[in-house]
Amino acid sequence: MLKLPITGVALFITLVVVFIVNKRELDDLERVDKCLSSYEYLKSFDNWMKNQVSMNPRMAKFYYPFIFLGASMGLWFSVHGPRQYEWLFGSTPSDWQLNGIPITLLIPVGLISILLWYFGDRLYRMELNAFYGRVMGKLDELLADIDALRLDNPDDLP
Repeated sequence: MLKLPITGVALFITLVVVFIVNKRELDDLERVDKCLSSYEYLKSFDNWMKNQVSMNPRMAKFYYPFIFLGASMGLWFSVHGPRQYEWLFGSTPSDWQLNGIPITLLIPVGLISILLWYFGDRLYRMELNAFYGRVMGKLDELLADIDALRLDNPDDLP
């Protein structure tokens, strides 16, 4: 049986923090005045989106490693952990240990966690572009077209 409470607590805390921060951001979107002109509303939405996109990569530098560490700890402290170690390294974990965890496992887990921290913002941006890249590109294109039209016809501005 996996020690899922270890993984569950790590995931729960991490995802609750991400939820609370993003819920506050979503509440800011609700405060955007819907009586604005289409252009002003799109500009307000674009500003909100850019704020959202600038904040989440900083959080991703922390939640990617925490999720990985939670999953690693959940696997290691399970009955399957020593079997996995034996399968990977061909022996039982009798070498140097820190709180029952072999150093030969702590080092790669630590390195992967550091890499996830270092590249977390880039991973988030890749994820964001995979799901919303086209939509955000279309929004930028639409705003650029409207700005060009507004510059071509300054007499029509309110």
